[in-house]
Order: sequence, then C-alpha cells, then structure tokens
Amino acid sequence: MSWARGKDTASHPLFFGWLAVLLSLPFVSDGANGRLHLANALAKEGQWESCYREACRESQAAPLDYQAALLAATAAARLNYPTARADLEQIINLEPAPAEVRLAARYERGCLLWRTHGVAAAYEEFRLVFLATSSPDLLLRSSRSLWLLRLREPRLAGADRALDVPLQALASLWTSKLTDECDAIAPCSTLSWATIPVQWSIVFYRSQISPALGNRCNLIPSCSAYALQALCQHGLLGIPMTTDRLCREKDIVRKREGSLVIDKRTFFADPLCNHDGWLNPTRTGGGP
Repeated sequence: MSWARGKDTASHPLFFGWLAVLLSLPFVSDGANGRLHLANALAKEGQWESCYREACRESQAAPLDYQAALLAATAAARLNYPTARADLEQIINLEPAPAEVRLAARYERGCLLWRTHGVAAAYEEFRLVFLATSSPDLLLRSSRSLWLLRLREPRLAGADRALDVPLQALASLWTSKLTDECDAIAPCSTLSWATIPVQWSIVFYRSQISPALGNRCNLIPSCSAYALQALCQHGLLGIPMTTDRLCREKDIVRKREGSLVIDKRTFFADPLCNHDGWLNPTRTGGGP
C-alpha cells in the first residue's frame, strides 16, 4: 500500500515540476556565476586585465551582483584605470550593497589613495575597515596594510597608539603570500630608468626563484622587498642601501629587536624608514 501511495505521488504532475526545479538550481547558479568564479581565479593569479573583462561581463549580466561590481572596480584600481576611484566610491555609497562589500571597496580605495600618495586618507580608510569588518580576510589585509603604513609613516603610529596591541596580536596570522600582496600596494615615488633592470631582476627572483628556495630572510620586509622599496623611493641610491641591509642582517637578528611572529616563525622588523631619515629630514623615525 505504501508503495502504491509513493507511485501515485511520483506520478503527480506537481512532483515532477518541483523535482525539475530542484535539479536545475545548481546548474542555474553555476551558469550565472561561472564567469565570476573565473574572474576570482584570475584575480588570485594577478591577471587583472582578464579579471576586469570577466567581472564586467558578469556585472552587466547581473546588475545586482555586487561582488562582480566590486571585483571589476578592484581590477580597475590595480590597473590604475581613471574610472577606478569613481567605481569604488559608487559601491561604497550604494546602500543596498552588503556591508562587507562596501568595506572591501573602502579597503581598495585606501590602496588607491596610498598609491597616489594620499597617505593620511589611506590610513583612515584602512583604520575604518579594520575596526568595522567581520571578514577574516579583510581584517588581516587591513591590519597588514595599517602596520606597513605605520612603519613607513611613523607619525601616523605615534598619533594612534591604540592600535599597537591589536595589530601586534594579528601579525602572527599574516602569511607570506598576504604580506607580499599587501607590500606590493605601496607607491613607487621615484621612477628611474637606470634602476628598471635591477627591479626586473628582483621581481624575477621573487616570482620564480624565491618560491623554490623558500623564505630564508629573517627580516620584515624581506631583503628583496626592501630593495624594491629603496629603488622605488630613492632611485639609484637604493642599490647601496640594499647592500647595507644585506650586511646588517646578521647583526639585526643577533640583537633580536622588533620581533614579530608570522607563520609560527620569528622575524625582526627593519623598515626602510629607519634608515633613510637623512633623505627625509622632516620625518622622524620609529615603528608601530
């Protein structure tokens, strides 16, 4: 009898109708977001031009897909497109958008401001995101960006000591990949054609050789990141400054000052701002 009732139920048209709807849901979802999955993968690989195209297509196909709009605006910012800031601000001011999407847009606007030397405004954006977000990824990114900005601009850290403890506590959660991504946001203030071959060599080492060797540097930022910062900010003077850093590494580790635990390994802070004061006489040293 129970089998007969099941057979009658299965033969009912509504049964097949709901079954068809339920079975089609995963495929409808994948079809709608397939391009966004690809755009996310491209973003992780740093292929921002392809990411931008894919995210724009998805955003046009689904205007209410705020993640797609955010990804397109983020890619535009990384590519320094002139519309990037306006796109990010539109998302920030879009009230129907989820709070975390708007905060992510704020973080990207902070990155954009930093790259265009709006240091104080970038700091405020990172700080707001850090205090408001509930996203673990965004919390770590904003904390790392705040920490790095405070290292490079000690006056900001001096005026905001309330963040010292929480930033230090989160430092142990920063991965090497995260630190590299956040460090790459920092602006390049000096463009010198003479340093480009050196910079290319360092970038090649960081992308092709360093992953195979592993992170052997005990300092933060790493010696290769320090070299890129020095070359970007001081041109050819960055070469002797990098040589000086390499010579000082053992002494810094031996003194064990400014320790920071990342990925369960102890590093020692040695930012560029501690050694280029003679080139920036108006800036006072010190880290967070």
